Amino acid sequence: MGTIITITIILFVVIVGLTIVVTNKAYSHKHNDIDPELKEKQ
Repeated sequence: MGTIITITIILFVVIVGLTIVVTNKAYSHKHNDIDPELKEKQ
């Protein structure tokens, strides 16, 4: 049982982390269109 709980917690943390990263990227892209770093990367 302990292993299943550990895997569930790890998956949950990874999913939440990815969601935060994706949300931050989308937010930054919308609100920082004039950001020079973003234009250089694209």
